Amino acid sequence: QASGSGGGVDVCYGYPGEAGAVGATTGTMSANTSKAFITASLLPLLQPYIVAVTEVISTGTGNITVPWPDPHQADDIGIIFVESPNEDISITTDGWTELSGSPQTAGTATRLGGWWDRATSSAQPTATVNHSAGDHAMGCMIVVRGCDPDASPINVSGGSTKTSASTSVSATG
Repeated sequence: QASGSGGGVDVCYGYPGEAGAVGATTGTMSANTSKAFITASLLPLLQPYIVAVTEVISTGTGNITVPWPDPHQADDIGIIFVESPNEDISITTDGWTELSGSPQTAGTATRLGGWWDRATSSAQPTATVNHSAGDHAMGCMIVVRGCDPDASPINVSGGSTKTSASTSVSATG
């Protein structure tokens, strides 16, 4: 959790029993606030699996950098989620593609963005995330291995919000 006006990123993942449509993802949080969420379903080559996760928290204004965590290798997929106050956020490093349904804005205090990139080596450049104002930004990168190297790894992505304060959420599948 970042200091200032709040904010945070939770990452949930699961494995479907078979190929096909993905239903809603549900969860319960301790904070009774509005929520923004983005889901992404990956196309499998084998069984995609998470190999690493990194998290960066910044207080104050200015860019944040989200490094590719170790281990990673060519053809791994990096997925970045960034939460900030309701302000413009973008990745200025080449190669990143914004997820469909991104960004999502919940109320006047939270914006959530999501992007993906395919690694070309085990020494990928750090992603620079521009956030122009506000008191914090928080980013995390998930590295996934096992996606088809010859196609887009994103099967479906989308997002929505829940502006009423509560401790539960059902993210669109």
